[in-house]
Amino acid sequence: MSEELKPCPFCGGEMQIYDSPLNDTVSESYRVYMPQCKNDNCIAGDDGYYGKSPEDAIKAWNRRAKSD
Repeated sequence: MSEELKPCPFCGGEMQIYDSPLNDTVSESYRVYMPQCKNDNCIAGDDGYYGKSPEDAIKAWNRRAKSD
């Protein structure tokens, strides 16, 4: 991926792209990828910022996340 995820706006932690478990049971046209904070105690993730590819999910998150 060429673009990096901006940090979590809640805790400042590192974000990752989460491959939805639904992706294992649905067709390719319905796959969903979501950003999620790597900090298990954080609330960020699964909040409507998703994409049909990891790159789309990164773009959606980075438009939303606060800049450092």
